[in-house]
Amino acid sequence: KVTMTMKEKGLRKMPGCSWIEVKDKINVILSMDSAQPQIIEVYRTLEGLTRNIQEEGYVPRSGYRSDGSLLLSRGDERRL
Repeated sequence: KVTMTMKEKGLRKMPGCSWIEVKDKINVILSMDSAQPQIIEVYRTLEGLTRNIQEEGYVPRSGYRSDGSLLLSRGDERRL
């Protein structure tokens, strides 16, 4: 309902945004910003970090279980 109301009023959601400091320089990255020169390197690094933490036992919180019911916490997910 919120999405429809936003469309009716001509409103748009602002993209997600992150700041990262590399070599004393602040870089701003917008979600799905393919114009960012280092975007491929950023996504490769994130994929590697994700893989590493999952190998250490981290279970990402998805918000919903595979049966569609709401997931309340990461501990809840481990009991599935």
